[in-house]
Amino acid sequence: MSRGLFFKSLITLFARHPTAPNLILVLMIACGIVASTSINRQFFPDFGLDYITISIAWPGASANDVDATIVQAVEPSVRFLNGVKNVSSVSYEGLSSTTVEFFADHDMQLALSEVESAVSQLQTLPSGSERPLIKKVQRYETVSKLVIWGEVPEGEIKKNAKLIRDQFLSLGVENVTLRGLRKDLVLVEISPDAIHKYKLSIDEIADRLRMLSIDMPAGEILGGQKQIRSVGQKTQAREFKELEIKSLPKGQKLLLKNLAKVSESVEEDAVQYFRNGFPAIEIDIQRSTKTDALKISDLVKKELIDLQRMMPPNVNLEEYDVKAESIKERINLLIFNGVSGLLLVLVVLFLFMRFRVALWIAVGIPASLLATIAMMQISGQTINMVSLFGMIMAIGIVVDDAIVVGEHADYHSSSGLEPMDAAILGASNMAVPVISSTLTTIAAFIPLFIISGIMGQIISAIPFVVVTVLIASLLECFLVLPFHLGNSFRKPEDTSFLTKVTNKTNKKFQEFKSDKFKFWVRTSVENRYSTLAISISLFILSLSLIIGGRVGYQFFPSPEPNMIYANLKMLPGSSRAETKAVVLRLEKSLLDAVVTMGHQPDALKMSLGIVGANVSNNKQSSSSTDVLGGVIVELISSDKRSFKSDELIKEWRNQTGWPEGIDNLTFVGQRSGPPGGDLDIRISGSSEIETRRLKNIAIEVADLTKRYPGISNVDDDLPFGKPEILVTVSERGLSMGYSTSLVARQVRSHIDGVIATRFARSDEEVNVKLKLESKNIENDFLQNIYLKSPDGTISTLKTVVDLEQESGFLRIKRENGIKEVSITADIDESVTRLDYIRDALVKDGLNEIADSNNLKLRYDGRAREQKETSEDMRKGAILGLILIYIILAWVFSSYTRPLVVISVIPFGLIGTVLGHLVLGFDLTILSFFAILGLSGILINDSIVLVRRIDERAEHESLEDAVVNGSCDRLRAVALTSATTIGGLTPLLFEKSLQAQFLIPMAITMVFGIAFATLIILFIIPSLILSVEDLKKVISRS
Repeated sequence: MSRGLFFKSLITLFARHPTAPNLILVLMIACGIVASTSINRQFFPDFGLDYITISIAWPGASANDVDATIVQAVEPSVRFLNGVKNVSSVSYEGLSSTTVEFFADHDMQLALSEVESAVSQLQTLPSGSERPLIKKVQRYETVSKLVIWGEVPEGEIKKNAKLIRDQFLSLGVENVTLRGLRKDLVLVEISPDAIHKYKLSIDEIADRLRMLSIDMPAGEILGGQKQIRSVGQKTQAREFKELEIKSLPKGQKLLLKNLAKVSESVEEDAVQYFRNGFPAIEIDIQRSTKTDALKISDLVKKELIDLQRMMPPNVNLEEYDVKAESIKERINLLIFNGVSGLLLVLVVLFLFMRFRVALWIAVGIPASLLATIAMMQISGQTINMVSLFGMIMAIGIVVDDAIVVGEHADYHSSSGLEPMDAAILGASNMAVPVISSTLTTIAAFIPLFIISGIMGQIISAIPFVVVTVLIASLLECFLVLPFHLGNSFRKPEDTSFLTKVTNKTNKKFQEFKSDKFKFWVRTSVENRYSTLAISISLFILSLSLIIGGRVGYQFFPSPEPNMIYANLKMLPGSSRAETKAVVLRLEKSLLDAVVTMGHQPDALKMSLGIVGANVSNNKQSSSSTDVLGGVIVELISSDKRSFKSDELIKEWRNQTGWPEGIDNLTFVGQRSGPPGGDLDIRISGSSEIETRRLKNIAIEVADLTKRYPGISNVDDDLPFGKPEILVTVSERGLSMGYSTSLVARQVRSHIDGVIATRFARSDEEVNVKLKLESKNIENDFLQNIYLKSPDGTISTLKTVVDLEQESGFLRIKRENGIKEVSITADIDESVTRLDYIRDALVKDGLNEIADSNNLKLRYDGRAREQKETSEDMRKGAILGLILIYIILAWVFSSYTRPLVVISVIPFGLIGTVLGHLVLGFDLTILSFFAILGLSGILINDSIVLVRRIDERAEHESLEDAVVNGSCDRLRAVALTSATTIGGLTPLLFEKSLQAQFLIPMAITMVFGIAFATLIILFIIPSLILSVEDLKKVISRS
């Protein structure tokens, strides 16, 4: 059976069945409605990397020590495990953090087991380091954040924060993270005089506490009927005070309270949050990828009202960074544009087609979209900005095949054929070209499927939605539409106003087609080489506008942010109090900036200060340090304020100035989409390269980068840390029995303290920490530290060691075992572009800096994502073109005719570039994604046109066939183009700042199709005749 007979038999079976078409239609609609009530809704699609983190604490160690002793032991043990893609490590003061990234779809549970096994076999970790903490990172997304704060003791804030956390967990919230919560601590502060008087070291006191404060099983008696336990665990500071540390010569007991001050405290070096200068704790309410963001948000809103009533006096509970508000705003925005586009599509259909034909074609739009939603639900997709845009894009495309079938069936019905026969014949005649055009559109979207990395995860919803809509539309077009068309043709044509308008429109259209359009087509084919030359010239002009920079390019523009982050780094050696003072100054200058700009303070929804860490995009540093701080700011929605975040940042920077003691200060708006900075230069050398040398080169590159206009927030990730004092045991010390490890252990105990024991209290682990009294830790105290030798002799540190001082580092990074530094900067896209900056850096000697120091240079951040995405698109485009060629060769049974059709693809760029130029938008990666979809539409229209020309060429001259074929298919091509344009046009005029990053996609489709439609109707005929001329020349020769 030929393919035509097979399709005709299938179409006839359903068209003449009394119930099957309606059952299919009802099934598509019902499944979609049910799915729409339960499918998850969120802003962007879920995206992230599969990785495992390894954290090892080593109290008192410098970043250099952590890098040399821990990181260089851990990295080799995990780097070559199965499935590992990348290993990166950061060494902080007292902490190592190693991230092991795995390839997508790797079994992460197996990976966790292998990492745990590899780390457990390490034998070279330092004796003072704590047990490695290994975690598989779970993907959670913030729903909203609460801030509890007030003019009350920190313990009161902490107690209520834990109650709120427990309440939300009991209600089914997957994860609640508390930030700024400092753990309880039993603090034992010892004076140096007591150490000297009683000849005790801090370590000996800690060992004694460890022995006395413990619960241990002591066995069983009576054949296991009873258990014996030794009970001695202390859980309160007052209980520790009474412990006997030593028996004195005269039988007296030396209690802990006699030689130390014992008190309940909190961890002093943990990250702290402040709201209006008062202690605060941030409560981050998060959902897993399996739950609906809006449902969780509604639950939080409802519960928040009750919680606020329950708060004690002077304790405030506020909500900020509510993702649901942004999600609702942006989803409603796209739905409004989608409905507007749908109405325009319907207007186009009803203007040019008979009412009943247009009605049943229009029914296919909601049916196909609802069937797509059902498939999205089944496959784990979500309703988000990207998938909704895919649906808007599909609104116009989805009716293309139905228009072709309906228009052809209407033609046969008007010719006098029996109604159902006309519907069946119209569908069966168009089956092969419509199915092939659908396959070519799917092939055009294949490059989007194979894009890897974060960008691929974000954009994958578009090809999935479009392909699913096309398949659903195809089923509706051939299994449902002919049945309804056949029945509608049986009914007499009504004489309503709409019918009169349609008839009048069609009459005018027929006159235009027979008169002006036919003349234009004949003129273009008679001057076909001029037609082709003009088209090629326009294409070259479009390319020159891009290459010359008249039409700019930026990779992925982020929507206008509502969140701003200020991050500061104090000079090395600054105290926590000094850092807090600058943070509070930043908050005051922020308010001054808003007022100076002429706005009310309520334009700020939240201002939250942080001491001990930097913040960015809802994340904070892994380690706390006194010299870091930041401010998180939330503004009211961008659509409700009259200023942009960049304007506020500029004024905020002016109001702040450069506070005393600041080493670096940056302001940046929140970024959406692919992770990474605008400019991220990575410089690396051998694993043994000296850190100080790497820092000097980073400073040189940073200074070079600061020269260019449009560059701000230049910084490197190798900051100087606290000054380091190098201790070396002297000859005298060695003779007294001191060793490097003994001295280091006792010095660390004096400076950073020592954890004597840990115990559980309520829901957290409490440390008992011994340290010198704070008043004794001064600039020159180090030389007067008392040490105890192996034979019990007490000596001052200066008598047994030599001391030197140098600058240390706050953190040190490695990537796959290689030491690396990153120089980052923000780029003002209104001033310059990433490509321009990179070219300028190369011209001004960036490569020479790296080469002269025998270092490697690469770009990371968004530059790497851009490179990987471009490479994937190139591969995908080649694969897509090959598949399109194969499909067309099958349809036309020719090797040369597909080349004619494919040749129209580049001309779609003409309208795309012109549209971006006229509307003042840059090309983006989303523009190029849309070009792929545009290619599919162009080929669809070309297939329909070329097939009609071939049919006419069987009984007409080729020149008459191309002219008459173009006229025959003018309405079908114009309608398919007009419906796609109509579906996307409302988005072109959307003023919301939240939708601006999607507009380049709409520009590409609308302007590309508008110009390409003219190209198809004039260039395809000229190309066909030109190819025929070439064949004649070859045959003559």
